[in-house]
Amino acid sequence: MRRNALLALGNRTGTPDPGERHAFAAGLLEPDSRVHDAALWAATRRGLDEQALAPELAEIRRQREEAAAAALAAAEAREQDDDD
Repeated sequence: MRRNALLALGNRTGTPDPGERHAFAAGLLEPDSRVHDAALWAATRRGLDEQALAPELAEIRRQREEAAAAALAAAEAREQDDDD
């Protein structure tokens, strides 16, 4: 579904809006090569490359790191509660 959505975004015209830029960046970070390749194709077709999407890529990475840190802290807190 993500691949198809990215392909649809790539077929649009005009300057990508912030939501589209975010979708391209998120797709570029996907481990599934089909999604990644679709994101790269779509972004390129709309005039963007990874350098142009650097701010979005950095923000998504930051958000993911924060979420992972929060999940780890919550797991550690639950483990500490279980030990008490």
